Amino acid sequence: MLEMAEALKACSNVSAPGSDHITWHYFKSILADGICASGIPSLANSCITLRHWPRHFKEPISVIISKPGKVAYDTPKAFRPIVLLTTLGKLIEKMLASLSLTWFALAGPRASRLV
Repeated sequence: MLEMAEALKACSNVSAPGSDHITWHYFKSILADGICASGIPSLANSCITLRHWPRHFKEPISVIISKPGKVAYDTPKAFRPIVLLTTLGKLIEKMLASLSLTWFALAGPRASRLV
């Protein structure tokens, strides 16, 4: 639950949602309820145990955004693509990244032999 709380704290309430259309603000208010929040670590653990990342988490929305301050918008360099993933998938990715960094920090130099 600590990894989830830290991951949620780092997420901006104004970032764009993915294909699930769930904003971080809404997601944080749902997870303020302990019963709802307890399911997220279980889902993350299941993804690790089963070695499976649900297809829903992999479905991106690609958006092209114009870069501000460009003189002309007739070249591809005037734009930047962004990929929006589901909010739940991003949260679990952040939790797993935090756990991985902690594990590698604790394992030290022998970590590469353990993987």
